Amino acid sequence: MKINRTSWLAAGLSLLLASFVPAARAATVAYTTGDLVLAFRADGGTGTSQSLLIDIGAASLYNAAVGNPNLVLNVGTFGADLVSTYGANWYDRTDLTWSVFGANDTSNPNAILYASRAETTFGTAASAWPTLTDPGDRTNTRTNISQVTSAFAGLDATANSSVSALQTNSSDPGSYSQQVTFGSTDFGSLSQWTNIQGNFGAGSEALSLFRLNASTTNLGAFTISDAGAVTFSGTSVNIAGAAPEPSKAVFSMLGATVLLMRRRRPAVRA
Repeated sequence: MKINRTSWLAAGLSLLLASFVPAARAATVAYTTGDLVLAFRADGGTGTSQSLLIDIGAASLYNAAVGNPNLVLNVGTFGADLVSTYGANWYDRTDLTWSVFGANDTSNPNAILYASRAETTFGTAASAWPTLTDPGDRTNTRTNISQVTSAFAGLDATANSSVSALQTNSSDPGSYSQQVTFGSTDFGSLSQWTNIQGNFGAGSEALSLFRLNASTTNLGAFTISDAGAVTFSGTSVNIAGAAPEPSKAVFSMLGATVLLMRRRRPAVRA
């Protein structure tokens, strides 16, 4: 009887302790401040209540694309998350969009922004976003982006990827959906970004990526396959307000020096 009583007491104690042990939580998404974010959102149908956000790495990776058209980054394959969230036909949906956005850390007084724009003709770079010469406009836009990335960093990672998370669409300023559907421009009225999203059903399976500082630079283009494999290809195109290439600057200085020497050289008498 003593053995049985002890066994019953032990079993009861185990059940009591188990009731106080919290359930294991899913891992928080692995997001690093300043990284770029790839986002998917549905305007209707399956998955309309959630946006899929993915950390695709540091902005420095994409900055390195300037002047390097052969740079190709395999950003990742997210087919499993796309199928489970938006259905097996996600690649053909006219109501499903994708975009890329980001900004440097708010501790830096010089705000640097990143925003995509859909290529209307596949393989042809999209028109550049206007250069935000006013630092206040860039700072305001960065604040709105940071609200989304901060909220993203606290979400649970999906079962398929440690850098992906599903965010419930809401009217909260930290909601990606709110930032790209509220008002006529994305991430606030000062960004001038009329739409950073591409539409799958409309054929926008490519997005140009722009960096906005005191100038606007085309960094390259994202493409996505029907399996959800995302690739980024660099470009050699610098567009609005960018500094001249070093070689061009050197030749310009040499040309100016030669011209000055010619002007100072005395005329030869007959």
